[in-house]
Amino acid sequence: MKGANFHVGRLIHCPQRVSLLVLLASAQLLSGCGAELASECRTSRDCAPAQFCRLSRCVYLGADDTPEPSQNHSPFAEDDAGHTLDDAAAPSGADASLPEPDAPPTTHPCPEAVPATAGLLIIHELLPNVPTGPSGDANADGTRDAHDDEFVELVNISPHTLDLEGVQVANDTRPRFTFAQTCLPPGHGAVIFAGSTTDAPPPDRDDAIFRLADTRFQFANSGGRAVLLGAAGEVIDEVIYDNAPARSLNRSPELRTSPFAHHTDLAPERPFSPGTCADGQPLSSGCLPPENESDEPSSDPSLSDAPPSGNGDPPPEENTPQNP
Repeated sequence: MKGANFHVGRLIHCPQRVSLLVLLASAQLLSGCGAELASECRTSRDCAPAQFCRLSRCVYLGADDTPEPSQNHSPFAEDDAGHTLDDAAAPSGADASLPEPDAPPTTHPCPEAVPATAGLLIIHELLPNVPTGPSGDANADGTRDAHDDEFVELVNISPHTLDLEGVQVANDTRPRFTFAQTCLPPGHGAVIFAGSTTDAPPPDRDDAIFRLADTRFQFANSGGRAVLLGAAGEVIDEVIYDNAPARSLNRSPELRTSPFAHHTDLAPERPFSPGTCADGQPLSSGCLPPENESDEPSSDPSLSDAPPSGNGDPPPEENTPQNP
């Protein structure tokens, strides 16, 4: 059988074009000649009526095929460029995903804080040699430990809140603790213990915070050097000691860049005072020494506020007018 040479595009004005095209398609399929009518396409618009574009070829609808949906109603309808409407609506590449909302700005807990520098943050108390017995339980975990109970106390002696982030405490050149983002108000202290059997430091107080070192200090009793480093690695303060006694070393007078003294020189009954003044007062009190009784006004009638005379004689009596 010769192949039919009808071009369906020429029948587009025939009143009965649909019935005729179906008959032609059936005849071609039965004769095996239907392939000659297939042509390449990009969209169904490139095909003749009653055909649609499938796999870049114009084909007729068969008995088992689903009729081509209307271009205006199909979610997969194609435009003149050969793109489906979904493709046209969906962005591609970098535009395929919606821009993520900007993360909320991180607010610093103390935006007014200044960096910790020399003269603002000091080592205030140091315990390299832990006393023996229960009295040596400096971290209050219920156990005296020669290493865990070592501590370094820092105090902010400036009028500013200090940002301690990045500040380190070291045993000589070996950093043992680094502060995370921490704000230290004026007059407040920060105590770093070498360890704890509870794996937790004591609870913070109103004017003192407590932390555990990243690794044990391991200060030598015979002598050593405790160093305070700023966030940039500069030395802020240091304590060099020899033959540490079994009690802490404490600034005297307190809350100043004064020399260190044995803690028992300030408070005879207390071997140390982490987070407080030597006598147990809060650091925020100013650690003022108790008033000396000799400084109080005396009730002894033999003492007078009048200045003594040059020869040691009592002051002359004042002439008072006599009543008439």
